Amino acid sequence: MQKWHVIVPVKRAAAGKSRFAPDVAPDLREQLARAFALDTVSAAAEATLVEAVHVVSDEFALSDARVRVLGGAPDGLNPALAYGLAVVREQHPDSPVAVLLGDLPALRGDDLDAVLTAAHRHPLAFVRDADGEGTTTLAVQPGVDYVPVFGGPSAAAHLAAGAVDISGDAPPRARRDVDGVDALRDAAMLGLSISTNRLASALVPLSHERIEP
Repeated sequence: MQKWHVIVPVKRAAAGKSRFAPDVAPDLREQLARAFALDTVSAAAEATLVEAVHVVSDEFALSDARVRVLGGAPDGLNPALAYGLAVVREQHPDSPVAVLLGDLPALRGDDLDAVLTAAHRHPLAFVRDADGEGTTTLAVQPGVDYVPVFGGPSAAAHLAAGAVDISGDAPPRARRDVDGVDALRDAAMLGLSISTNRLASALVPLSHERIEP
């Protein structure tokens, strides 16, 4: 099976995970955003069906030969993704490309392999998030046109764009994105990866009181 190039958009940590704001102090919120991104990218790099991971970010660093950072993207999730897709497709026009959002702290490499195996059967495919309205992964075969429509109820937007819903083939860890305290609790039940797990002693009990770093 042909290997994939995976694009992961990572926004500035200071601007990330705003939905944690009522419960988590700003410094810890930044640490969480970085940890989620590191764990997601590390899992993608471990997947056997992934040729390379391209992180669209101006402040991301990871020592892994299969991870490349693409800086200088325009602001906004979809413009940044369009930029990343254009760069990767220009350099690897015959390779399938997958977009993976950077907030899947329970993801493992074999979870992504399962998603990409299912996606290989379709020109355009996507995985819903655990809540059913958003999208965690979008997979595009070579030669297929795609304009990014992430954000908000993106699952419906991807269906309207002709993408096939392969959520039934996706392991729970590939669907559990984390935007708030309740989602983090669910991810902890699935098993957090290394960077996020380092914060678990402060976060996993997750009382309703404000959490300080």
